[in-house]
Amino acid sequence: GPIGIELSSRRGRTPRYTIGEQLHLLVRTNRATALYCFYLQANRQLTKIFPNPHHTDAFLKTGVHEIPGALFPFNFVISAPPGIELIKCFAANRDVTAALPAHLQRNTLAPLPAGTEWELASVFRGLRHIGLSEVRLVVTVEPAK
Repeated sequence: GPIGIELSSRRGRTPRYTIGEQLHLLVRTNRATALYCFYLQANRQLTKIFPNPHHTDAFLKTGVHEIPGALFPFNFVISAPPGIELIKCFAANRDVTAALPAHLQRNTLAPLPAGTEWELASVFRGLRHIGLSEVRLVVTVEPAK
C-alpha cells in the first residue's frame, strides 16, 4: 500500500509467547497515519486492540511506536488457549473511524461479534478515497510451563 508500515514484536517477526507473558508490538510508519489493529486468538475471538480505551485516537506520528508502551500504558497479556494467533493492522492516510461499522468504531477491548474476522479486510479495502496499507503478524502461543 501507499503507507510504509512494519509490524513486529520485541521478539521479532515470528514471535513465540507463553500464556501469561506480556506482548509488546512494534509499529514503524514512514508517515503520520491512522492505525487500526485487531487481535485474532486461536479460539477465533477477535478484539480491536488499537485504538483502545487507553489510547482512543487512531492517529500516530511518523516513527516507531511500542504498543503497549510509554505512550500507550496498558498490559497486553497473552491468554489461553494456546495456538496460532494473528494481529492485523490497517494504516490509513486519515481517520476513517466514522466510516466503519458501529462494532468496529468502539474502543472497548471487548470481543467483537463472531464472524467479524472475515469482514475486516473487505471493510477497510472498501473505504473510498483513502490511502490504505495492511500488515500482519503471526504469533505462536504456547501453554504455560
